[in-house]
Amino acid sequence: MFKRVLIFLLFLLPIILTATIINIPADQPTIQDGVDAATDADTVLVQPGTYVENINFSGKLITVGSLYLTTQDTTYISQTIIDGNQNGSVVTFDSGEDTTAVLTGFTITNGNANPYGGGVNCFEASPTLSNLHIINNYAHYGGGISCSTNSSPIIKNVLISNNTAEGRGGGIWCGFDSSPNLENIIIDNNNSILSKGGGIFIGYDSSPIFNTISVINNHSGYFGGGVYCSYNSNPIFNNAIISTNTADMNGGGISVWYECLIQLTNTIISGNSSEYFAAGKGGGCAIVLSSSAILKNVEISNNTSDIGGGIYFFGSNYSYLILENVTLTCNTAQTGGGIYCSRATLDLTNCIMWNDLSQEIFNSPDSSPSTISILY
Repeated sequence: MFKRVLIFLLFLLPIILTATIINIPADQPTIQDGVDAATDADTVLVQPGTYVENINFSGKLITVGSLYLTTQDTTYISQTIIDGNQNGSVVTFDSGEDTTAVLTGFTITNGNANPYGGGVNCFEASPTLSNLHIINNYAHYGGGISCSTNSSPIIKNVLISNNTAEGRGGGIWCGFDSSPNLENIIIDNNNSILSKGGGIFIGYDSSPIFNTISVINNHSGYFGGGVYCSYNSNPIFNNAIISTNTADMNGGGISVWYECLIQLTNTIISGNSSEYFAAGKGGGCAIVLSSSAILKNVEISNNTSDIGGGIYFFGSNYSYLILENVTLTCNTAQTGGGIYCSRATLDLTNCIMWNDLSQEIFNSPDSSPSTISILY
């Protein structure tokens, strides 16, 4: 055992000796100058202040961090600001960076990008993004963060707030085989003006995993005030709060379309709304067009819509909705206060539904009535 440790240390020693810490602004005047001067395994260590620039990691597997990196003092996150000056993405990873490329301990703000990633743009790259505040950025897709085309970053301990997408994904855009792993995330008060996913957009064969996440106070001008999922994507949410989000048409909390499977465990979906000239669907969740969902240990309460206050489920022969240990309470709709179900398979195990205004479960009497199984 001792020999193995010694061999490992001897292998690691040259790497440690060749790694360099580049101090900003003592060694280099800007963060980008520090990145340009760095080589793989180096650290660019940034002093508190506001840096008006746009950063590109240029494929380098380095760490760029504030003094949070060396002190673990979270006050340095708000004291160390990268301001994009409305001049594109604030930070870009587009040269195949992997998780050993690290951005940590900053406030990322004032980006303006077309099309992707106002705050952080990941394109065919999977860096580590940690301990960040990503606020007040704008893009057509992914106002806060864009993960596009085979991009699966690790994102942890991040606040994504007050970002705007003209099209999709006010807070985060995940698209085209991109499956980030997110942990301890707050997505608050983001907006998708014209389209989908006020907080989060997930699409095109992407399957992100969300652990301990709050999606609150987001808005979409179309579908999915909190979360929008579509086009053969399969997200997983664990320990989530999806609350007080709004969509103008469909899925105040969550909207799922086009052959997706969404899984939610230990989740609260509350206080969301979707109302549109008496035709808004799915205050809490809207699951439609050959999509399915599995919900376990979920509370769905105080959501509002015209049809399907808690859940609106409109499927196909292949669609299913599985609810296990789910409570639906105090949801409001003109039709289907708890659940509106049409052309799909609905399985409920150990579920509680009470005080939902209008029917607890409305089974649409169309040409293909839904199959509803209830097991207590």
